[in-house]
Amino acid sequence: MWVGGRLFRASLSVSSHPNLRLEEDESDNHMLTTLTPLPAAPEHARGAKVLIVDDEPVWRMILATDLTHLGYQALVAGDAADALRQVAVSPPAAAIIDLMLPGSIDGRELAARLQVLPRAVPVLFYSAAYDASLPREYLADAFAFVSKAAERADLYSLLARAIA
Repeated sequence: MWVGGRLFRASLSVSSHPNLRLEEDESDNHMLTTLTPLPAAPEHARGAKVLIVDDEPVWRMILATDLTHLGYQALVAGDAADALRQVAVSPPAAAIIDLMLPGSIDGRELAARLQVLPRAVPVLFYSAAYDASLPREYLADAFAFVSKAAERADLYSLLARAIA
């Protein structure tokens, strides 16, 4: 918002409807905001277990809340070791993994380990640590990479395709 020649920015949290996202449309220096529903899990993916691995509790909460409301079953882990323990007990249909994880196993290594299971787990990297210059083979074990700056709806559309 421009006031007296200065730009002010504000952010609002939409917590009462976690299956909604904000879309911004700028025209004539006015910002219009509309709410659009996120895509529900398609029939073939409803109830599917999705493992979320991120060291940031806020991202785990946001993704788990979204996935639950969209019809998935969310499993959460704060690091790769916890993720591997959960996978041993209850293998997920797919995993959403941050590249940068604490401990000796990063997101890339975790993805590689999920690929050698009897039933490989499709991995979607969801990270702010993306660099377009990363070698293609760095992300070879991933179904897709989505930047945290992108719309979560894009992540969930790719998730549905990964589970297909």
